Amino acid sequence: MADRAKILGTLETIVIGAAGGLLFLWVNLPGGLISGAMIAVGIAALAGRPVTMPPVLTQTVLVLLGITLGSLVSRQLIQHMSAYPLTIGLLALATFCSTFGSSFYLQRFHGWTRPRRCWRVAPARCRRSPCSPPRRAPMSPRSPWCRPCA
Repeated sequence: MADRAKILGTLETIVIGAAGGLLFLWVNLPGGLISGAMIAVGIAALAGRPVTMPPVLTQTVLVLLGITLGSLVSRQLIQHMSAYPLTIGLLALATFCSTFGSSFYLQRFHGWTRPRRCWRVAPARCRRSPCSPPRRAPMSPRSPWCRPCA
């Protein structure tokens, strides 16, 4: 029964995301499929719906997105980046602010410890580096894996 509930929860999340993505695509918003899906699932989560996605599916999608984004990088793109210094600077600033802002928020308002917030705020792919802790390693302030953030 628990497996059925997980499958139904995952399917519900996918349907909500697909509906939001298709709505944004229909309205012709830029990045409609991705942003529409994120916003729809976010609204559902804020409304109290349990949104779930199995880790294997999440990791598969992240790999496919990485491949897609990586295939868009070309010599021509790199050459034209200098035409948009303000946009690239603002994007870098937004990335910095979202990473450190969420880290500050989690520590200040939710009482997360420094090592825990360091590992949780970093993007998922960054956390699984060769220097990352084993999957079942405890996240304690004395853990040797927390030294880079301490």
